[in-house]
Amino acid sequence: MTEWETESQEPHGMAQIMQARRAAQLGDYKAIKDLLDQGLVEAGAMDPDDCSLLHWAAINNRLDVARLLIERGAPVNAIGGVLSSTPLHWAARHGHHSIIALLIQNGADPEIKDGEGFMALHIASQFGSTPVVAYLVASGQSPNALDSTKMTPLMWAAFKVQGLNPLNVLLQLGADVNLVDSNFHDTALHWAVISGNTYAVKELLKTGVKVEALNRQNETALDIARQQGHHAIVQLLETAARKRRQAPTSFKQQLYEDDVLKKRLIMSIPLAIFTTLLLTFYSTVDLRLKIFLCVLYFIFGLFLKSSYLKYNRRECMDYLPVSIASTVMSFFVFTWFTFLNGLMPWHTQIFMIFVIIIVPYLFIKSIYSDPGIIKSTDAEKLKAIKEVVEENVFGQNFCVTCLRKKLPRSKHCRVCEHCIVRYDHHCPWIANCVGGKNHRLFLVFLVGTFLGSGVITLSSILYMRSECSELEFYEVIGCEPAVLMTSTLGVLATGLIFSLLVMQLYQIGRGLTTNERLNAHRYGYMTVKEDNVITKSPYDNGITENLKIFLMSKELDFVEFGPTKDGYINV
Repeated sequence: MTEWETESQEPHGMAQIMQARRAAQLGDYKAIKDLLDQGLVEAGAMDPDDCSLLHWAAINNRLDVARLLIERGAPVNAIGGVLSSTPLHWAARHGHHSIIALLIQNGADPEIKDGEGFMALHIASQFGSTPVVAYLVASGQSPNALDSTKMTPLMWAAFKVQGLNPLNVLLQLGADVNLVDSNFHDTALHWAVISGNTYAVKELLKTGVKVEALNRQNETALDIARQQGHHAIVQLLETAARKRRQAPTSFKQQLYEDDVLKKRLIMSIPLAIFTTLLLTFYSTVDLRLKIFLCVLYFIFGLFLKSSYLKYNRRECMDYLPVSIASTVMSFFVFTWFTFLNGLMPWHTQIFMIFVIIIVPYLFIKSIYSDPGIIKSTDAEKLKAIKEVVEENVFGQNFCVTCLRKKLPRSKHCRVCEHCIVRYDHHCPWIANCVGGKNHRLFLVFLVGTFLGSGVITLSSILYMRSECSELEFYEVIGCEPAVLMTSTLGVLATGLIFSLLVMQLYQIGRGLTTNERLNAHRYGYMTVKEDNVITKSPYDNGITENLKIFLMSKELDFVEFGPTKDGYINV
């Protein structure tokens, strides 16, 4: 017996409803439109399972069919199915944010609870649908909406979803981290620990969550973590308690956990190394003993790397390079005025005084400059969420971390935790991003540093040739250690700065940023060969025009340039 023969034996009208249900499931717009036009089925018809056609269109993400049904009068808040839920619940369960937007725009009530006591927001939080969660909150629903057991979306996200989102989105949109459910009096932190969700625990600890909060069983989140053997989470919670002065702290723990102390220690490492080496080589002990001591220093450095720096990699990336740069710069200045200044002609001395004043200023200014951080108010974030979901571009042109639209050529920096306009790169040597608002400053800093480093390096080499050329090789080390160190470091530093400067000038000449050059294959507007060689950029107006735009345009900080009929386009 065929499917059509089976349907013909059903009660009058039910065959047409089943055809319409099938069409709604498959997204057969023409079939369902014909059934509606001929009056064979109503838009609000319910199938034998007590589900409406709109339910089936919603769960299968059939946007055109859903729009047609709504236009023909299908009730958007129809209750149906085993769980007595609305089409909004069905769409939320599968993360169909375009359907969610359509339903909300046409009057769907997000406050309706299904048979299990959940609103659509709770379901989306349970299934990790970040666009749906963001859109429902942006449309006016409270991020602290309670289900029938007073569980919040944040609790469900912490309990069910192993990842940063949608938990991070809920936190940014104002979710209360210290609310408790009615059954167990657990906070979101308790629920994250129960499920062993390390990601959620880390994010929640960045907020004002109460680590010491007790549930109905008088258990803290730490108690539960210990009971369940979540050792990584136990360490996170114990560290948080010590940082908040809620638990005793040993000196060793302070070394590894106190953020201020770690910063000071890591930033002092380069200065300590330079000072120790200079004191060693300027001491009166035998040269062989000096070399032996240097070997010991090297071994100690390896031990320090494996025992301390290994567990503070983020702090090392944040503080160590900029500390090395400032220490080397200070050492070069010291060597110049102590040993090299008198050897150079008067015009070189005047030039170096100018460089020694300007370069440190540019260095400090680069560290504290605004690279072009894109800022948004809460109202602008909510508006942006609604726009990208309704335009169905949530995953393409939206930063989930900052909750705002991505501007052309902008990028979210994982180190600075900001979206940067016309992002070039994050420079560890200045502990800051290079972007649209400080790129020219950074280039001037590079030029000044290259010139100053080059002169000091050349001067130190000339000094060594003048003062130490008649000595044996092993005696050169003791001739003037400071100048020897300067010449060695100078060659390395000048070479590094020169290569960076050349690459920057090349990219500026081609209308590229460092990010675009390295990740061209990720951007649809770039024309790239199979070997990742860029053949065309829409922002390339020719070398002369590119340099003119970069060096002279007053609008570089805020405007991106690309070719159009009249030469430029503001985006």
